[in-house]
Amino acid sequence: MKAVSSRARKQLLPCEVFDLICGTSTGGIIAILLGRMGLDCPTAINIYKDLTHAVCGSDEHTFWKSFISSFEVGLDPKPYEAAVASVVEKYADHEYMVTQDGDNSINQKNTRVGPC
Repeated sequence: MKAVSSRARKQLLPCEVFDLICGTSTGGIIAILLGRMGLDCPTAINIYKDLTHAVCGSDEHTFWKSFISSFEVGLDPKPYEAAVASVVEKYADHEYMVTQDGDNSINQKNTRVGPC
């Protein structure tokens, strides 16, 4: 993105450059942040880190404890769901947020990115 923005001589968002942004698993979360929510890369990275901390804790010991116990009992989805809800609430009115209207048509506002 830095190289593309430098050629354009202005800061561009990924949703202004790419027609399709997709991913699986954690890449899917990042694709939603960049494509559907229209965020810039540094903001998406920080949000992703915050979501990771919400699920696994912020220190290494807590992370590994959560990770290992998840094989036996699974992860509690409530902290993750609350963190995701907070992100959506914070960025729901973002200029580039892609929303779906009641008639199932996509309101893409100023973005060229389709829904993920």
